[in-house]
Amino acid sequence: RVKAMRRIWSQDAAEFHGDFVNFDPIWCWPKPARAGGPPVWLGSLSMKALDRVVEYCDGWYPVGAEYEALARRVQALREAADRAGRQFDKIDLAVAVIAQNEESCNRLRDLGFSHLVLGIASEPRDKALAALDKRASLISKLR
Repeated sequence: RVKAMRRIWSQDAAEFHGDFVNFDPIWCWPKPARAGGPPVWLGSLSMKALDRVVEYCDGWYPVGAEYEALARRVQALREAADRAGRQFDKIDLAVAVIAQNEESCNRLRDLGFSHLVLGIASEPRDKALAALDKRASLISKLR
């Protein structure tokens, strides 16, 4: 399905014949501002999803995993990319950071995560602002 969308985004008269999507030449305008269309990310923790990331995604966003599980999945993603002849470094990795401290963030960056999502809880204004200040301080240490 993603391959079909990429075809629509990149060709004036797009045609696609696959197992789940099938269409003769169609025209779709306006085209995305970014050549080839927007980046496609897959958010999943399953091992099967890693092959899909390598095959047709620009990025991977695993959901709800502890560090050890992430490390195993990143290694599996590296191996899948290698088998497919794709450069691992060309796949963007993002993750929601559970333990929001400098050590945890650096460990995730060492695994290859270039995008770290630092969330805050839904709290009253003063607590939320304090949490934002804390995240800003952490971000400045990571630069």
